[in-house]
Amino acid sequence: MPAIYISYRKEDTQGAAAHLYKNLTEAFGRTAVFMNVAGSQPGRAVRDVVDDHLVSCAAMLVIIGKGWADARDESGQRRLDNPLDPVRIETAAALEQDLPLIPVLVQGATMVYPNELPPDLADLAFRNPVTLLQSQWGSDVEMLVALLKSLVQSHRPADTAPADAQAAAAAPAAEPAPAPPAVAEPAIAASASTGSAARVRVARPKPVGKLPWLPMLGALAGIGVLALGVYAFMLTGTPAGRAVAPVPDAASAVAKVDAPPAPVAKPPPAPAVMPASKPAPAALAPTAPTVPAAPAAPAAKAPGAATGPAPTPPPVVAATAPKPALPPLTSKAARVLSFQKWTLNSGGCGAGPVTVSGVARFSVEKTSDAIVVTEEFRGSGRGYDVVVSGQVEFRTEQTSYEIPTAGVWTGPNKTFKTSGTDRVNTSDGLTPNGASVVKFQSLCE
Repeated sequence: MPAIYISYRKEDTQGAAAHLYKNLTEAFGRTAVFMNVAGSQPGRAVRDVVDDHLVSCAAMLVIIGKGWADARDESGQRRLDNPLDPVRIETAAALEQDLPLIPVLVQGATMVYPNELPPDLADLAFRNPVTLLQSQWGSDVEMLVALLKSLVQSHRPADTAPADAQAAAAAPAAEPAPAPPAVAEPAIAASASTGSAARVRVARPKPVGKLPWLPMLGALAGIGVLALGVYAFMLTGTPAGRAVAPVPDAASAVAKVDAPPAPVAKPPPAPAVMPASKPAPAALAPTAPTVPAAPAAPAAKAPGAATGPAPTPPPVVAATAPKPALPPLTSKAARVLSFQKWTLNSGGCGAGPVTVSGVARFSVEKTSDAIVVTEEFRGSGRGYDVVVSGQVEFRTEQTSYEIPTAGVWTGPNKTFKTSGTDRVNTSDGLTPNGASVVKFQSLCE
């Protein structure tokens, strides 16, 4: 059975990791969950032990607490900067093999930034995390188990041959091909300048019988299943544990449906109300393009009439990209949480990866008939100006709220939209004390 690999740091999240291990073994069985792999099998290289387990691994969970990124050893060196650190070896190996790698945030931790990680772990910051809250541990774990079951069911180890191919190999008429010569596996090459280690694996060819069409049929069936999986993935969005990337087909459909009709002889809407501490932006509402009127047919001129210069037609003004109006946060009753450095990463819709940072504000306000949760973000980076906002109402107080968001990324040569879902955590249902990104994707037209 494909396994689930748990990576954690003992001095940071040992209690949460042990609790999660118990929950997962109850759901999948004890032999299907790996834990404490790096410390097993004395005498063997840690990387070799990790690689042996990753062969049958359907997903890796990286348990991240508040001290995960900054943990230090006895000499004061940060553990993640040590190429021999077991947690770094496990995480880098999973990223290298492009396994579904899910950051699991516990104990109120927030997601790490790329600049906080060594180069071989930087891609971890772009994987969608899952948050496990102590106050709703049972329901959060149930959602994680459902996600892992879908990954386990769709997982197929790379060295697993189709059943038809195995039968063909066992048939008496199939003569095995001569065994390939032994190839020595290269050793680990360490770089003194970066402190990182790279390992090259040499794939060994497998003997093939005289009935190649049977494995080909199995391979074609596998390609069909993979295509259906990709189609289902495009319909459901980016799963946790995968890097955020644009979804061209689905995004095109969403963008075309949600595109507002061109205004006809209507004044532009008033700009959104901004917080008193910030000046209102010059233009948040879409600007309608100015279309010149069709010139009238020239009237017949009498003989000898003066001929003057032809009137210059009015210039065509290009329509500016619409930006979502930010919900107002002016109520004194709202309880606001601000992040001075909130970072968003987008696939860029053909412009390449785009990372922006700015100020994000989350508010929770209790009205007479609802709990109103609002988010606003303004950031910039790589020549892009970004506005992301969202607002949702709840009937009762909760320990966390999920806010659907929409954003516009305006750059020098490219403008595109994004959508996502953010989660706001509270201590008493009204006071926000933390926030994280649940889902985020580009909408490319």
